[in-house]
Amino acid sequence: MDLQRYVRREMRRRPGRTLGVVVGYAVAAVAIISMLTFLTYEQGQLSQVLAATGTRFMLFTPAPKSIPYRDVFLDTVRQDEGLFVRDVETSYFGTDLMGALRNIASVRAITPYLLYRLHDPHTGRLINVGGFELDGLDVVRVTCCDPEDVTDGQFLAAGDIGKVMLDAQYAEDAKVKVGETYTLSGLSFTVAGIVDSQDRPARADVYLLRQDAQRVLASIMRIKPGTKLKLEVPEGGSCADGKCGTQPAATAPPPPADLANVILVRAVSPQAVAEASKEIKKRMPVAVQSGVLQELPSAEVFDLPERSIWALFAVVALASMLLAWSVQNTAVAERRRELGLLKAWGWTSDRVLGLLLAESTWRAFLGGAIGCAAAVLLFTVAPMKSLAGITTQAVLMPSALVLGAVLGATVLTAALGSFIGAAYAAYRLPAALLRDEA
Repeated sequence: MDLQRYVRREMRRRPGRTLGVVVGYAVAAVAIISMLTFLTYEQGQLSQVLAATGTRFMLFTPAPKSIPYRDVFLDTVRQDEGLFVRDVETSYFGTDLMGALRNIASVRAITPYLLYRLHDPHTGRLINVGGFELDGLDVVRVTCCDPEDVTDGQFLAAGDIGKVMLDAQYAEDAKVKVGETYTLSGLSFTVAGIVDSQDRPARADVYLLRQDAQRVLASIMRIKPGTKLKLEVPEGGSCADGKCGTQPAATAPPPPADLANVILVRAVSPQAVAEASKEIKKRMPVAVQSGVLQELPSAEVFDLPERSIWALFAVVALASMLLAWSVQNTAVAERRRELGLLKAWGWTSDRVLGLLLAESTWRAFLGGAIGCAAAVLLFTVAPMKSLAGITTQAVLMPSALVLGAVLGATVLTAALGSFIGAAYAAYRLPAALLRDEA
């Protein structure tokens, strides 16, 4: 008799057991498909967020505390003005550093950024001024300001020297509109646009191209070239040289022709953020990182749904194998004499093993297929998005990949789970099976 015909006849001979096993596999398949659909949806949403934010961050170097940095290197009218990033005074660097940083394998895009604060006569408070380069717009748009954030006017374009963009809240407070002349530290600019820059890491109240931002900075802060300074001896230092409290004079480096104090970075992937930051920091000692998703490293955030999916697969696979093992042991115990007769009639051990495995996998296949169809029907007619608290307009439906993976995993785990019991029965001697020996 053909093996598949024998399998189908055996399944019809014991309809109760067949129905129970098929329903069990179907219910398990519906459950796992539902959970996987929600998890893959979550992963897709998180991937979109990380693609927009998780690969971008900014780096800056705080001003050294061991020397009178401001008194030696900088000459400012007000002590609260200067190269501050979130109330941290920072060091400047020459933009020629960018060439070496762009060669880092884990960095996709990198651009210099000039961020400082000054006193604003329009509002009577300190404001942040940001100078960016249009060549780095891919990074700028997430860490700083985005062309899509323009609420009035237009985003700065190449050649827009003498023009500024204002943050929407600041423009309202300063009572300045698009097209009007805006004075910044005694220099006149035309307001090109108003942007809602939100709470990005490198946001500012006023945005300019970096060339203009450097021109404004020069009006409030002069970097002193060739200045001689004496460094204070740290606590516990020596006074043996008779110059207690001082060390030999050092010379401040000449200011670079093109400077910045912040680096905006986009890594090649969320998983590469840590590596990119590490490699850049090697070239920027004492660099501090700031970004959107810093509470958890973005690579770890990215891996959370994937780890959940694999853990869920493992649990369901184990449950499926245990079910198959239990069903196979019961079936073998009931049919021990029948299997002995088959072997006595000339069936080989391999053919008996194939029969038992075929029965198990067929039941799993039927249950998995019915479960897949039921899951699709469930997501079609039931308000699954509402039950899960999903408010977006995206279509929530099990993907072909999820359906195929669950069906394949159901059949595979059933075969693996039933193999031990089937092999034990198939390779016993016919006489032992007929005598119903354990």
